[in-house]
Amino acid sequence: MKRTIIAAGFSALLAGAAISHEAPQTPEEKAAYIENHLELFEVDAQRIDTFSKENIPAIRYAIKNNGPETLTKVEVVVYFLDQEGLPFQEENYFPVLVTDSIMNDNKPLKPNYTYRMDQDRWITVPNLGDEWSGDIRINIVNIEFAE
Repeated sequence: MKRTIIAAGFSALLAGAAISHEAPQTPEEKAAYIENHLELFEVDAQRIDTFSKENIPAIRYAIKNNGPETLTKVEVVVYFLDQEGLPFQEENYFPVLVTDSIMNDNKPLKPNYTYRMDQDRWITVPNLGDEWSGDIRINIVNIEFAE
């Protein structure tokens, strides 16, 4: 009886090793994963009133991982556009960032999972000034995969 269990466990281990793979590593592979598997949606930019200030520029967005890999880091760049549609300021954000720090939620973005900001949560950008048209361009620029 013990031999059967050991043999079955060893067979399962070998089967797992046979189907394992390495996550994309090169910048080109990461760019292809971003292009083919990550979806930015629910993008919104507007001026809002907070408890302490009025008419503050703010943004929000969601990201869906439609691919087969678990992500431990997603870096987003938001470009703020002027009246001519040209970027005049950019900000980097890390909606997914798994670290040892207690400051992060440390949740990876698993396959078929979505990162979504809370309904009443916005990222405020108080230093934009009057040149902001209210439009943004947003791109996912870097990712890291779980081991």
